Amino acid sequence: MWRKNRQTENGTSCVGRDLNRNWDIHWGQAGGASGSPCHGTYQGETAFDAPETRALAMELDDIKERQGIRLFIDWHAFGQLVMHRESSWPCSQTRPQSLTKQSAYGYSCSKTLPPFSSTAWLGGELAEAMRKVHGTKYKSGTACNLMYATSGDSADYAFDVLGADYAYTVELRPGRRDQRGFRLPENEITDTAEAAWGGVRHVLKLIHHY
Repeated sequence: MWRKNRQTENGTSCVGRDLNRNWDIHWGQAGGASGSPCHGTYQGETAFDAPETRALAMELDDIKERQGIRLFIDWHAFGQLVMHRESSWPCSQTRPQSLTKQSAYGYSCSKTLPPFSSTAWLGGELAEAMRKVHGTKYKSGTACNLMYATSGDSADYAFDVLGADYAYTVELRPGRRDQRGFRLPENEITDTAEAAWGGVRHVLKLIHHY
């Protein structure tokens, strides 16, 4: 049930950094992370001062150089949410009339999407495809609308720095109002994984087609 890594720091007995607040993208922005080493969302002393985030960033840089990045998903628990970033709409697609202007990035609740966004559309497709596997409902939208602002997170880094076409943070089972919280029962693990794979398989087909 430990949220952070196990990294120590001089001058404090508190341990760890939140690895999804340690990326070099709007790192340390007020309201999106904590500067206190004892807090659960502690961002670290500097961006990428956690070895785990440095290693992941290096691997993603290599992937970008080899082939580019079409889709990036950072899997989390819990909440049953699909949270997205901004992108442009594919010109060949009919624009869904249900999409509205909304905030786009994890770090900002004021940046806005265009009225029609391919990322919002694909996020809805991902949520619906996951629901169809075992009936578990997932909401899609932006981090600010569904949860809260975050700064220094991986999906913003993938989108803004690495140039991923689509970047999402997915919160898996259980739902946010479920009293079990992070304690997912063992008998639901397989269903959760199958739903995640069903969603990924569906959106990969869409990305490949368009």
